[in-house]
Amino acid sequence: MHRHVVGFTILFILSSCRSSSSDLGEMVNVGDPKMAIQLVSGFHPIENGWRWTTGHFVVGVKTPKRAASEGAVLLLRYSVPEILQGERSQTKIQMSVAGVKLAEEETSRFGLQEIRREVPAEALRNKDIVRLEFWVEPVRQPQGEDRRELGVIVHEVGLTRK
Repeated sequence: MHRHVVGFTILFILSSCRSSSSDLGEMVNVGDPKMAIQLVSGFHPIENGWRWTTGHFVVGVKTPKRAASEGAVLLLRYSVPEILQGERSQTKIQMSVAGVKLAEEETSRFGLQEIRREVPAEALRNKDIVRLEFWVEPVRQPQGEDRRELGVIVHEVGLTRK
């Protein structure tokens, strides 16, 4: 709970400081410790240049130039590792940008994957920083010594220009 509140506080502080938005990226390489401030909630520590997520994760990103008039594209590069093969036959990812729900992704594949979804310009107007929110089903519940809830592995996430 505390981590969740801290994440929202960080996103609020970032969104209220226009000068801070210039330091943020439109795309977040989750394996880069310098970008960790943009990982609002739902991420585990870095492992080999990537991070596991929980079943619900949130990222704050800078709005791309001209996105308020042209829209943007949400990009999520992620992996469903084969160690989950016996536990799930499908992975479903729901997502929203600035509170606007986008079409969900369902996959039965394992390995590196990419999601691209168009984001309407209206969702990005008057916003220097945008909240990207994701829900993963199913999740792996804590097992044995590993006490983490595991969703998917994320490599990179953010908004790109159309």
